[in-house]
Amino acid sequence: MSGPRPLRRRVEHVDTDAAGVVHFTRYASLIETALLEDLEAMGVGTRLMSEHKLLPAVTELRMRYGAAARFPDRIEVRAGIDHVGGASWRVSGTVRRLPDHADTGADAAGMWPDAADVWRDDASVLRDRADVLRDRANAGSDRANAGSDRADFGPDRVEVGRDRGGLGPDRAGLGPDRAGPGVERAGVRVERPGARTGTLLATGTLVMCLVNAADGTPAPLPAALRAALRAQLSGERNDGRDR
Repeated sequence: MSGPRPLRRRVEHVDTDAAGVVHFTRYASLIETALLEDLEAMGVGTRLMSEHKLLPAVTELRMRYGAAARFPDRIEVRAGIDHVGGASWRVSGTVRRLPDHADTGADAAGMWPDAADVWRDDASVLRDRADVLRDRANAGSDRANAGSDRADFGPDRVEVGRDRGGLGPDRAGLGPDRAGPGVERAGVRVERPGARTGTLLATGTLVMCLVNAADGTPAPLPAALRAALRAQLSGERNDGRDR
C-alpha cells in the first residue's frame, strides 16, 4: 500500500493574522486535515465515523516550528501513521513551503487573477521608474567625468560626483526588488528578496482517538478504521525499507 498523499494548497487569509503570517495554531489543524482527507480517500473518514455516531478528537499534541508561512505561499502538508492502538492512533506530520513552480491545482496566476493583474501592472510601473533612475545615474556619471578636467580640487568633487551618481543604480535596483513580491504572487517565477522556497515550516505529532458524539466519552476504533490505519502504517514501513 502506498503512503499518504500530500495535501497541497495556498495559504488563505483565514489562516493568517493581521500581518499576513500564518497563526501558529493552524499548523496542527493542517496536519489533522491532511490525515482526515487521506482517510476519506480510503473510505474510512468522517462519514464512517458519523455512521457510528463518533467524532475524532486530539488528546496529545507536540509541535516544532522552523519558519513562518505567509499569504499567499504555497504549502504541502504530509501526515503519516506512527502507531495504532485499540482506541487511539498517533500521527506525525510536516508542513513545508513549496517552490514557486510547484503545482497546487491553481491557475498560473494564482487563485486571485484580478489581484495578479494589478500586481503585474505595479511591477511594470516600478520597472519603468527603475529605467528612468538608471538614465539619471548615467547622466550623473557623465557630469562627474567632465568635472575631472576642472581645477585641482576637481578630482575630489569628481569622486563625490561618482559616489552620488552611484546612488542612481542602487536606487534603481529598488524597483525590481520591490516589484519582486508582486510578481511572485502573480505566479511569475521571480523570487521574493530573502524568501526561501521548499522550507520546512513545522513538524508535529498528534495522538488522536474517537469519542461518542452524545457524551464525549472515549470509544474503541471501528474495525474498518483500525484495519485501514494499520494497513497504512505497514505500507509506510515498507516504503521506508524500499528507500
